[in-house]
Amino acid sequence: MTLEDSGRFLEDSRTFADRASLREAIHAATADQRAALDRALIAAALEDGGGLVVFLDIQLSARAGIEEWLADHCPPEWTPPPQTGLIAGDLIALGGLPKAFPAPRFASPESVDWTGPAWALASSHLGNRLLLAQIGVPLPPDAQRFLSGGAMQNYWQRLRTLLAESPGPSGPGAAVAGACAALSHFQACIDLFVAARPAEARG
Repeated sequence: MTLEDSGRFLEDSRTFADRASLREAIHAATADQRAALDRALIAAALEDGGGLVVFLDIQLSARAGIEEWLADHCPPEWTPPPQTGLIAGDLIALGGLPKAFPAPRFASPESVDWTGPAWALASSHLGNRLLLAQIGVPLPPDAQRFLSGGAMQNYWQRLRTLLAESPGPSGPGAAVAGACAALSHFQACIDLFVAARPAEARG
């Protein structure tokens, strides 16, 4: 779902938005986009047996830009715990180094609210292990810093409390726009990573 689509969704669903929590509004508006992103992550991880290394490389490239943006736009007490260092540690434990190409910057519209990108980072973190289990990718004991770390899970519990409130007079549009922008950033990073792989690896 594009930012434009999310605006139409909200305009056509004012009754829902009025009674829904901020989390419910974001979740409903991003359903199609999240499903497409899961499919793209699975395809990238399965391609040529890339597995956990490919999955972590994508996570690192996507999260780096959003973490940097949140550091500048999020209230300090609500800044998500950094995950990029954990991901890099797991990649090193798996026998490699993070890929050399620079992580893309997260470019968001000026009107977005920080809660959208924060929701995208925290909620997607919880689904990652389930996604890997679904495609049969093992999680080695020495490469569990990112996927088994408790800091983001604790943060998600705090953020859920905040998002359980109603959107307020201005509605959920700014938060939804931020969530959609973050998910689009993840998709762009998948596309960039797949395109950067050698042609023989892509078949």
